[in-house]
Amino acid sequence: MHHYLGSGVLFSIVLLLLFWFVTFNWDDVASAGRRSSGKGSPGDSYELVTAMVQLAPPPPLLSASVAVSPVTRPAVSSNAGKVAMVSEDQAPLALPYAMQSEIKQELRNQEAGKRHT
Repeated sequence: MHHYLGSGVLFSIVLLLLFWFVTFNWDDVASAGRRSSGKGSPGDSYELVTAMVQLAPPPPLLSASVAVSPVTRPAVSSNAGKVAMVSEDQAPLALPYAMQSEIKQELRNQEAGKRHT
């Protein structure tokens, strides 16, 4: 088992080194495959043709004469996030998040808090 894993590691290292060697010496490898008649030299230059497009100038920045209206937050109802009493026909029979006793205890705590304030 260890011999198999060790040979796999060595094989992957050899492949990585071969890849690095070919990558770093690609110009030499490519020129060897061309079989040129001596016209090419190691300092060959390449010409790159691109298309240029003139863009319109950006719009001007906001001036001081433009009035910016302040952002207002929407009003929040005062009973948001509080437990409310509902009739028996509106309440589901099975409560997935809280037990009925926990809800009654929370209602008692809220009522006690209202009495003190």
